[in-house]
Amino acid sequence: MRLVDANILVYAFTTSFPQHERARAWLDGKLNDGVPLGLPGRACSRLSASRATNGFLTGL
Repeated sequence: MRLVDANILVYAFTTSFPQHERARAWLDGKLNDGVPLGLPGRACSRLSASRATNGFLTGL
């Protein structure tokens, strides 16, 4: 099982970051390669907080 770092989630879902395309492509690839992918609670919480802080509450 792989665990996803919070930064990858934030970059993958926030188009204004320069890392967005690379993080999104990595995440899409890992979600579809058959290896279990874990999303730690803290990573999900950070993504939620980041999106709320930046006004990005839609699009997940």
